[in-house]
Amino acid sequence: MNRKIHHAPFYKMVIRLGFVFVLVVGIIQFFYNLFSTGSLAFFTRAFREGTWLQSLIYYLIIGIVYGVTMGLIIKNNNRR
Repeated sequence: MNRKIHHAPFYKMVIRLGFVFVLVVGIIQFFYNLFSTGSLAFFTRAFREGTWLQSLIYYLIIGIVYGVTMGLIIKNNNRR
């Protein structure tokens, strides 16, 4: 694993890992919706129905949980 990650402050590691995870999940979900509907109508529907804010909150919570979990795993493995 990259030594730079091991020596980064914990909060920076959490933000970095969470952001990358949310970005990857968001891209996968975007392409899934694009191929299942065949258009970008899911964007307009999300803004019209107001579900985009709920999705954003879920993404932030999932990103933080994933970042903290992976950060703790990386920091604990670095101690060995």
